[in-house]
Amino acid sequence: MRKALPGTILILALCLTVGCGGGGGGSASELSYTGLTSQAAVDNNNAETIAIQVYQAGEMSSTLTAPMGDSATPAAAAHSPKVVALVRTLKSAADRAAAARAGSASAMSQSGAAPMAEVPYNETSYDGFGGSLTVSAVLDDVTGYIHGTFAFQNWHADADTVISGTASISGYIDLDTFGLTEGQFSFASFTMSGAGWSVSVAGTVDLANDPPPATATVNLVFRDNVRGKTVWIRDYTLTMVEGPDINLDLIPDYIEVSVSGRVYLHDYGYVDIATQDPLVIGAWEMNPSAGAMIFTGSAQRKIRFTVIDELTGFYVEADLEPDGFYEWTSVDHPWE
Repeated sequence: MRKALPGTILILALCLTVGCGGGGGGSASELSYTGLTSQAAVDNNNAETIAIQVYQAGEMSSTLTAPMGDSATPAAAAHSPKVVALVRTLKSAADRAAAARAGSASAMSQSGAAPMAEVPYNETSYDGFGGSLTVSAVLDDVTGYIHGTFAFQNWHADADTVISGTASISGYIDLDTFGLTEGQFSFASFTMSGAGWSVSVAGTVDLANDPPPATATVNLVFRDNVRGKTVWIRDYTLTMVEGPDINLDLIPDYIEVSVSGRVYLHDYGYVDIATQDPLVIGAWEMNPSAGAMIFTGSAQRKIRFTVIDELTGFYVEADLEPDGFYEWTSVDHPWE
């Protein structure tokens, strides 16, 4: 257990607001944000809860924590971050579709078939765990423009997250490498779920990968399908630096993730997010092995979330003075 210091604490990676308050949106769907829209008032009674909710993009049954001073209360666990899981899945799906299209183009070339300006593409792939992804798209073989849909059915984004629903995509593929250079995914009816939790998702994810690293600009609303509470991910930028792909399965062995932007939490309001050290997440891993993020609430009060490793968990600190010194440190928290 870490020793508490006099004063304040810190957060993890995706937040939720305090109080009632107006709506914000950010998506063209029926889902809209219905929580508090003022900046979060961080104190020693809510910093840990805010940190965990920011990290995983919402409240889950196992994330409720007691005030920081209550060291007898078991440390709350955190689920895997929904935004990272979703963006990572979209990037991987686009790469798979582009690689498959490259294979069909090569076969066409070898057969001597005449090229077509617009080529329809329909392909279903499987995740090995009972989930499927069906891509129905049209690719312009002259410009590289692609548009269509990605339909996920119980697709395993990671060991903790299953996604279902249809995403519309429009963007461009590099016709030499058949890699996605840019694309916008939009969601109107999409769900993410895991053990004991389920959320609906709507909004947009804009991916850019020319040149690498891949960058996603995220504007999404999450609605907890159990509690009805919402989280708004607004102008949130996520950069993924990919590690090597040693087994050549089109999935990097690990990624390094840096984020910035604003997250609104239903019961607390918004915090602004910055990355101190990138989150390092292995392929098919739910939890990062390293990284630290900082969340800023009202009056420049800050929360810092620090990963211990992928097995042990994380801890939070807070600077409530604020004076640049994190006066309070939590106990170690486990991953879910």
